[in-house]
Amino acid sequence: MFFYCTTKVNNYYKVGIAESLSRVQKRLSAYRSIQPKIKMKLFSELGGPADHVEWSFKNKFDHFRVKKSECYKLKFDIIYKHFLKFQHKYDCLHKFWDGSTLFISEYYFDNQIPDENYDLTEKDQREGRFSGFLPVAKLNYKEQKLDKKGNRNIEAKYLDIKNVNLKEYKSNYNKFLNEKWFGQKKAYASDELNKFFIENFKSKKNMIAPSFPYMYDQIDKIIFNQFLNKYPKLVKRYSKKKDEGPFRFRHDQKTIMRANSVREFEKFENTFEEKHNVDEILKGLSRFLIKKDPKNYLQVLYRIIAVNSFKAPIELKDILDKLETQLIQLINASQKRDKISDLINKHTIRKNKKYDVLDNKSIKFAKIKK
Repeated sequence: MFFYCTTKVNNYYKVGIAESLSRVQKRLSAYRSIQPKIKMKLFSELGGPADHVEWSFKNKFDHFRVKKSECYKLKFDIIYKHFLKFQHKYDCLHKFWDGSTLFISEYYFDNQIPDENYDLTEKDQREGRFSGFLPVAKLNYKEQKLDKKGNRNIEAKYLDIKNVNLKEYKSNYNKFLNEKWFGQKKAYASDELNKFFIENFKSKKNMIAPSFPYMYDQIDKIIFNQFLNKYPKLVKRYSKKKDEGPFRFRHDQKTIMRANSVREFEKFENTFEEKHNVDEILKGLSRFLIKKDPKNYLQVLYRIIAVNSFKAPIELKDILDKLETQLIQLINASQKRDKISDLINKHTIRKNKKYDVLDNKSIKFAKIKK
């Protein structure tokens, strides 16, 4: 099962679960029928139960959930750190397997929150190469023939995390891709990639099993434990010891909004809640600023400043107060001009009336005359 998170829409991210990477792509295509520019910001194979991670978002971040959807008004780093701690709880990293190769997130190499946007094209999925991921293990069949029980000897070669400079490895891999993978013929690129794995994957593990997927969990845990032993801060996780009692009160499920005062509650909101895209807000406001209607233009500008002036830095308060006063004066002047213009127009209409169009006074005079 895969966990995924889309890029931001307005002020929320959509998270979800899918059976495979291809299914994640299908979800993305469906979302694009409503939001054409949306992409995937995060995807990973899950280490724990899929329904548990879904409920962890519903329970822990219920205050930030958009109605009953799987959309959350949360900052992405909050979403990512929560996902990581859930994943690490089950001795698994942010990762995915592409056939015989294990890829893990660059987060473990530079301790930076990923900032990727994925289209998940068929070509990307076919090549198994995504920015933000690095290979750390490769499986091979030592013999192609099956034994009487339908098993084969599988050999895993993987990166020795304890004795490798991670930043140097990341640099070497990216250099390899640029020089010997991208734009090269498939046969040449594949041969060079195998050479790269042989040079860098020094640790080995053997297993008797029918196929590669039977070995996935074992290698996942080996790589995880290596990071746990050498870089424990990178694999912070929710504790399994606190998984007793009601499900909703477990460590990874318990709501974060446990404020003792309104002030503390607002502080929590400001810490966790994602803000709207400024560009989208300005685009929306521009629709209310009518070029040919000066009074409307001034009124919208005044409301924008008046509603937000209390949040302004102290040194800007006087300037904004003066600006509000000037806008009110301009709005009043505009309204006076409109009233004068209306009176002039009414007078002109009455003056230019034809005899067959009667006003109220003319009707009364006609009745008296009769």
